[in-house]
Amino acid sequence: MIFSIFMSMTGGLFKVQNPEIATTIISLITLIVALYALTAWKKQHKIKILTSFLDELTDNVHEFTQLMNIPLQHLKLIEMLHEEYKYDTNFDSNIKNHSAILFIQAHGEEHHKMMRSSLSDCICSYAKISSLMVKGKVLCIREYSECLSSCNSLLQQYEILDLYCANLAIKNRNWENPKVVQNLDFMMRTNNILNKNLLDAKLKYNAFLEREYTYIFSKCKK
Repeated sequence: MIFSIFMSMTGGLFKVQNPEIATTIISLITLIVALYALTAWKKQHKIKILTSFLDELTDNVHEFTQLMNIPLQHLKLIEMLHEEYKYDTNFDSNIKNHSAILFIQAHGEEHHKMMRSSLSDCICSYAKISSLMVKGKVLCIREYSECLSSCNSLLQQYEILDLYCANLAIKNRNWENPKVVQNLDFMMRTNNILNKNLLDAKLKYNAFLEREYTYIFSKCKK
């Protein structure tokens, strides 16, 4: 059958004098076609694996950032409540961050429980992103270090907020202790730190994703 097709394609230019030579030629052509098909299949299979991985990672990154919005909004509320304590009768402007101290002493444990609940909802996507980051290392993705850097930055924001939440529950401490003062200073800057870092991480991840998808789809056209 293959021999007949070959002869019809060549318009009979090749006259078979030796059947063994003809069989060898047909075998070589068949092998070349098979190798080409196998190479094309491997290429498409690799593209499918890469796109499936990136789709799954992106879905989890999106879910994580959406879930993180809840404790982040709570953080903004807490900052507003801090400000209200500047008008409290017990407020002392000579004590650094005294409004935050008064808030933690009065309502810290209550808000700790609320924030802990919303942070718990992020754990699943946090763990999934961490797992996928490891899996991606074996896929030979271009510029994967950029992806790892942005994902690590996203996860670190959760860790910062988790630490902030833990500190809300500790209302009895030596507020004059230098380490406690330093820790409270960091808490007061947490909102600004998180907003900037989260935005930078999302922009960095989206830039990586756009470059990688552009590269993958350009390979599909070849």
